[in-house]
Amino acid sequence: KFFNKFDSGNVEKGNFGEKFIYSYIIDKFSNCTITDTHKNTSFGDMLFKYDKLNTMIESKNVNSLKKDDINKFYKDINIRTENNEINSALFVSLNECSISESCRYFSFEIKNKIPIIFISNTFKNPELIRISIIILNYMTKFITNFNNNLCIHNIVNELENSIHLINKQFEYIDTDKKLITKFQQNLTAKENDLDKLLDTILSTIHNNKLETNENID
Repeated sequence: KFFNKFDSGNVEKGNFGEKFIYSYIIDKFSNCTITDTHKNTSFGDMLFKYDKLNTMIESKNVNSLKKDDINKFYKDINIRTENNEINSALFVSLNECSISESCRYFSFEIKNKIPIIFISNTFKNPELIRISIIILNYMTKFITNFNNNLCIHNIVNELENSIHLINKQFEYIDTDKKLITKFQQNLTAKENDLDKLLDTILSTIHNNKLETNENID
């Protein structure tokens, strides 16, 4: 009854997802503070503060993302950056959902002069949350200490290349998991066949009363 209610109720799923993210972040960033803002208008689900970060976090525990979900996230960012309340934003999809046509697990961009990260499938890969926060923290410091001799577009391009490699690694991991499962199934099938073959041989020897010695055994 509990899980039926959980599966059918968006509120229950949302609350569970937020608690999952909260527990993970508190465990990995012990000196941080997290404020529940999901009841506040246009403020995401929580406000995360750590080191130089003031990060608005949006949590989604759904099977597919809607365009309206992304648009609302951008709208909230506009409001909060105009008020200088945040310097970064993180969109967390707990299930595997396509972030965009070209991104599956991880997407980075700069909007309203703040770094923004989208991540997906974090129930199975919670370490993406930690990696994202580390990147956001680095980028906010970089933007704050921006040097005109450096081109931020070059930095963004390098990050995009790195993110592409990260996405490829997750694809490889998925393929490896499927291969490992198939390999385990084959091992089990081989063991079963060998057991049957051994039983057949022993049964044949026994039924035909063949003479055996130690070498044959």
